[in-house]
Amino acid sequence: MIYFGFDLGDGESCVAWSRDITANEPTPIAVSGDLSFVSAVAMMGDTPVVGRLASAENPEITDLRVCFKRDFLQDRPEINLAVQRFAAGVLNALRQNEAVRDVVDDPEKSCFIVGCPAGWKEADRARYRQLLTEAGMKNVRL
Repeated sequence: MIYFGFDLGDGESCVAWSRDITANEPTPIAVSGDLSFVSAVAMMGDTPVVGRLASAENPEITDLRVCFKRDFLQDRPEINLAVQRFAAGVLNALRQNEAVRDVVDDPEKSCFIVGCPAGWKEADRARYRQLLTEAGMKNVRL
């Protein structure tokens, strides 16, 4: 089993992975070329992209969203969509990484352990988990 640790921050995000959940130090994994990447999501055609690919300087993108997690508790459709697209964009980047591409979409081989603010109510946590699952993350644990 591959365990992915995913932290979607309001300003920056990161992903790490480990073959053993008891390992002392998971290994950070690059997303869009960076180990820590800007929490920005945009569309490039029909594909969500994140980090440096979702830069306002990229002429190929549309619907750029940044700093969207801070408004998550408002439960607005555009914020939910940004979270879901961001997770899908992270998955797209992981699918391009040779080390994990064969397991990232296999529910028998991967699990996503996702950071979540301690102050969120259970309903917000359930919505967050649902959005990440709908984006394609397997075995999501908050």
